[in-house]
This record gives sequence, C-alpha cells and structure tokens, in this order.
Amino acid sequence: EVALFVTHSPDGKIKPHVRHYVEQLKKQGIDVWLLIAADRPFEDDEQWVTTVPKAVFIRENKGFDFAAWAHVLRMERALYGCDIVYLLNDSLFGPTNEDDFGRLIMRVRTSAADIVGLTDNHERGWHIQSYFLAIKQSALRSFAFQKFIISIRSFDDKDDVINNYEVKFVPKMQAKGIKVEALFKAMSIHNP
Repeated sequence: EVALFVTHSPDGKIKPHVRHYVEQLKKQGIDVWLLIAADRPFEDDEQWVTTVPKAVFIRENKGFDFAAWAHVLRMERALYGCDIVYLLNDSLFGPTNEDDFGRLIMRVRTSAADIVGLTDNHERGWHIQSYFLAIKQSALRSFAFQKFIISIRSFDDKDDVINNYEVKFVPKMQAKGIKVEALFKAMSIHNP
C-alpha cells in the first residue's frame, strides 16, 4: 500500500501537522510518498522529511492535487500494481486518535468497494471529496482509472480542478462498473 500525499509548501517548509499524519500512515503499514507542491525552492531541513516517507517528490505548485497525483502515477507505473494507492492531501488535520485511525484504515481495506473515500458531497453533483481516496488494485488496473489519470491536465484555477476532476471522477468510475463507497455520508446537500 502506498499513499501519494500532496502537501503545499508556500514558504519552502512543510506544514507542522503533516508530519503526524505521515507518521500515522506509516504506523498502519502504508508507504508514504510525499509530494511537495512548492511555491518557492524547498529548504526544509527537518530530518523526518528524508527518513519517514518512502519517497519525496518536489514539484512546482501547479495543477493542485490531481496534477501532482497524475504526475507521479505517470512516472511510476509500478504503482498500478499496488494493493491500494491512497490519494491524500494535507487539508486534513489528524488523525487525532491512533486506534480510531487504525480502525478507519481497516474499514478501507475490508470494504468491498474498488474506490473508498471518507466523505461524500452533493454540491455540483454527487461525488466523493478528494482529500482522501483509496484506490484498490481492481480500480488501479482498470482502463477507466488509467485513462482518467492520463487525461488530467494542470489547471491554474481550483474551481476548474474541482469541476473537471473531483466532481467527475467517481461518476466516471461508476459508469465503468467500478464500485465506490464513502465511509461517511453527507447529512445535507451543502458541502460539509
């Protein structure tokens, strides 16, 4: 299992909460590939950055999360053979409880779905929010998923990314027979 974890570095450093999240993923047996989207040259000298993640990629901050995930998936084709690839970003603060996080990861692993997300959303059409997506081997190896990844382009506007990728990803996968599950359902039509 590999997590492609995108973190934004506006100042050459990594946000303080990222280390904890990366360490918790590692405790769950997930190799973390840290994808640093940098606005300026990266200069963080904290030792954990080179010792905790399995791999570190530093790229110019263009195209938001989907472009960063696609960049690495295009370069590292062996990822399509993983049991699970987690597409994650640094917008989540936590996990706040190690045992609960372990149970959450177990729910992801035991889900019958090919793609598992944490929360769904009904704004702009039903979709799963992209801050945490677990793509299992059946979906990773599918033509539909790989075609989606190849189609990703780098947009300058966040709304373009949301409208073209986040909102359309799950419906496109479902249309090709890929089973999707959100572990936590939205309680209203508004973005939680």
